[in-house]
Amino acid sequence: LQTEMDYQVCLAVRAYLNNQQALEQRPFYWRSRMALAESAFNLQRYDESARLLQEAVASIPTSWPVRARLGEVYVKTGRPGLALEHLEESLAVTKDRGLSVPALVYLGRAYRDLGKPEQAVQPLERSLKLEPLGAYTHQTHLVLIEVYEALGRLEPAQNHRERLVEIYITDGQPQAA
Repeated sequence: LQTEMDYQVCLAVRAYLNNQQALEQRPFYWRSRMALAESAFNLQRYDESARLLQEAVASIPTSWPVRARLGEVYVKTGRPGLALEHLEESLAVTKDRGLSVPALVYLGRAYRDLGKPEQAVQPLERSLKLEPLGAYTHQTHLVLIEVYEALGRLEPAQNHRERLVEIYITDGQPQAA
C-alpha cells in the first residue's frame, strides 16, 4: 500500500481501515463510530464523516465535540444551514472558553456562506478574543476581511489585514501578540 501513495495518506488509510474494522466489531460503541468519522474526515470523505457523526449525535445528543465536528463537516461540504443548530448546541455547552473557538469559527463561516455577513462577524471576532494566536487565527482573519468587505466596512477589513501581516511577519510563523 505504501509504495502506491504518500506515507501520510498511507497511514490515514490504514487508520480508516482499522477503525472500520473496529466499528464492525462493536457497532453500538459510539467511540468506534467517532474514530471512523475522524478517519473519514482526515481522508476528506466528508459525506461519510457527516453520516457517522449524525449517528454519533443520535447516540450521545449532548456531546459538544461531536456536534462541533458535525457542524464543521456540514460547512466544509456546503451545507451551512445544517451546521447552525449543531454549532449553537456545542457553544451552549462550552460558553466563552477556548474550547469554543472551532465552533465559533465555523459558525461565522456558516453565516458567511448563507449570505449573512452581519451575523458572521460576532462569532468570528469572539473566537479571536478567546484565542488571538491559534490554529484558526489565519483562517478567521481572512474570513473577517471578506465579511467586512461584503458589509462595506473597509476599516475593520484593513485592520484584520494588518493584524495578519503583524502575526505572520517572519516565515509565516505566528509571533507573540
